[in-house]
Amino acid sequence: MKYYYQLSSVIIGAAIAVMQPQMVVPQTLDEQAIASLAKQVTVVINGQNPGSGVIIGKKDNTYYVLTAKHVVATRDEYEILTHDSTKHALNYSTVKKLPGVDLALVQFTSSQNYRVAEIADSDTVTEGATVYTAGWPHPGRAITERVYQMTTGKISGRSLKPLEDGYALIYTNITRSGMSGGPLLDAQGRVIGIHGRADGVPIVNPDTGQTVDIKSGFNLAIPIKIFLETSAITDIPPNSSFAVLLLAWGEKIHKENQIKAAADYYQKALLQDAKLGSASLFLGLAKYELGDVEGAIRSWQTVDPQAYYGKNAERIQLMQIALAVATYGKGDRQGCLAIMNKLNQPHQFLIEFEKLKTQLWGDRLLADTKKMMPEFFPNKTIEADSNVNAVAITPDGQTLATGHDDKTIKLWQVSTGKLKSTLTGLSASASTLAISPDGQILAAGSSDRSIKLWNLRTGQLKSNLTGHSSDILSLVFSPDSQILASAGDTTVKLWDVSAGQLQTTFTGDNTPVYAVAFSPNGQTLASVNRRGTINLWNVRTKQINSTINSGSVRTIPIFLFVGFSSDGQTIVRRKGNIMESLNIGNQQVIRTIENNSPNYFTFLSKDGKYMISQNFDRTFKLWDVATGKVQRIFYGNSYINNPQKMTAISSDVKTLASAVNKKIWLWNLSDR
Repeated sequence: MKYYYQLSSVIIGAAIAVMQPQMVVPQTLDEQAIASLAKQVTVVINGQNPGSGVIIGKKDNTYYVLTAKHVVATRDEYEILTHDSTKHALNYSTVKKLPGVDLALVQFTSSQNYRVAEIADSDTVTEGATVYTAGWPHPGRAITERVYQMTTGKISGRSLKPLEDGYALIYTNITRSGMSGGPLLDAQGRVIGIHGRADGVPIVNPDTGQTVDIKSGFNLAIPIKIFLETSAITDIPPNSSFAVLLLAWGEKIHKENQIKAAADYYQKALLQDAKLGSASLFLGLAKYELGDVEGAIRSWQTVDPQAYYGKNAERIQLMQIALAVATYGKGDRQGCLAIMNKLNQPHQFLIEFEKLKTQLWGDRLLADTKKMMPEFFPNKTIEADSNVNAVAITPDGQTLATGHDDKTIKLWQVSTGKLKSTLTGLSASASTLAISPDGQILAAGSSDRSIKLWNLRTGQLKSNLTGHSSDILSLVFSPDSQILASAGDTTVKLWDVSAGQLQTTFTGDNTPVYAVAFSPNGQTLASVNRRGTINLWNVRTKQINSTINSGSVRTIPIFLFVGFSSDGQTIVRRKGNIMESLNIGNQQVIRTIENNSPNYFTFLSKDGKYMISQNFDRTFKLWDVATGKVQRIFYGNSYINNPQKMTAISSDVKTLASAVNKKIWLWNLSDR
């Protein structure tokens, strides 16, 4: 077997006649389009050893042409001839010959607008695939000048490993001397290789006895992938189709644990398209696994997450989670929280931890992710034997009460998650729970519109309170534990806890009341109705001291929470995505905390320093009221119809509990 670059026109003519009789094949419209496209990107390279080339990139007025190295092997005066017959000078000092392969990159400058070839993955072309060769062959006996030619053939073979000088694709197209350096194109007209050799066999001329080489019918090209592999990062010319290929190849070998080589591909892809977010993600993953944490962070920080929503949303989300993990690993907890706070349900990826491996997360990053996860996930999870409808927690955070579908209330030891006891006596399932500030009394509002009180120390049912005309939506004890306020219809009722009797009914609302709260001194009761209007009641006189309007014309419940500051001078309410602190005297907004997700329940700590929001994105967030910054984020929440009934926080803000269906979660908030 012998490879050669060119033959004399006489021998080539004989070879074509003997070895490859031409067949007339109807040319389809697609082939016409491919021929036209290929002609626009294929050039003539005139010089000592004339050949062809293909335009594969452009930057400003500089065009980059890929050709066979043997076409420009020696220094000479070369020129490039484009399809419009325009001649362009080739500065030989700019020629870049790739090491170990028969490829070279040359340049010309022009203010004309020439087409740049689209590149395809040469790895995907298999035996039997239709391919096209294009070029400007040397003149022959009948064709006495260089005429553009495009020929059709099939991939007949692929070498498992590149042959001499990088050649690996074998095909049956008709080629002639002068077409070396021209493109090999796939069925869509995309460049998959650079033609440069033909297979030759020796034939003895009986008249002269001389041995000559003629074509066997097989031709060879260097796959475009070899060009991308052997080129320096800065030598690959700008071409948008390169970026996609480089990213795909990088992913492939990344999965094969060839991390350093994959990183090289990603870097090349980003030089082609700096906004290719997936390449930044994977480059960062590769760098992290190689121990370059700072390099990984820089890679991830180059991407604007807001600019890549759509088809790449999941990968951008994963990149931000990885950035949060790296930031947490550096000891920057607040920076980690700031990143996670902007994401949409990132816990879904963390819950399905094993799937992160399929996203090319390496052992180092996975290990650091596990170290970060306790920051966000529950300390304990309890599985109940029936659905939970309401939760409450004792002020000391030691005991959790849960109301169930089976008309029971269960008391759990928070430190161990073990069941302590079960309270009975309900005629319907509990819909809301409250525990007195002294930790002695448990109140349960039932779906039968009654309220029952238990002595938590003895477990005995103490009182049965009736009088509401609809479901109980809110229960709260006064600071001295002597009064229980309840709401659910258009009224607020005050009950004497010791006597188990109704004290008074506030009837100032004409729409359902959703939430109630006592001031720290117990002298004022705040109620929020369906329209978001807050009434401030004087508990002693039973009159409304003042009313704070919602400022909204909406008729659906926009405020499901109201709370007082520790000094009783400020009231806090939630409003969509924000939480507001208002001065009770002049009703002016003092401070606004903005959340990136609608929050449908909020709790203010007894000292007024911290606020916890339960959010639509299935998180709880702990906020510093003074700074408005998030201090902790907790995952495990779920959207439910009456969230304020399904969340409980101890008065010292050290324990958080939440429940959905039969699952109960407990968090330790002491490490803030």
